[in-house]
Amino acid sequence: MYSSISFLRLVYLLLKSSELIIFFCLINEKKKLIILLQPILADYMKKNDVKFILNKKNILIGREDLNKTLEIIDIVNKKINN
Repeated sequence: MYSSISFLRLVYLLLKSSELIIFFCLINEKKKLIILLQPILADYMKKNDVKFILNKKNILIGREDLNKTLEIIDIVNKKINN
């Protein structure tokens, strides 16, 4: 029989391993998304003469008219749904 401390330790370890599984699944899904987005973004850049695309979280301040996030999301949604 397990003591209550051993049982709690086992439950804790199981929960931690579940969290790790979820974490690695999220990383895998993020990689899949990036692979899916790369050709779409490259095509957008070529058609719109864009030199680079920056991650919004790395921008301190910028002109809002340069933010093309919603436009790109619409393009991605159309390509994914077709």
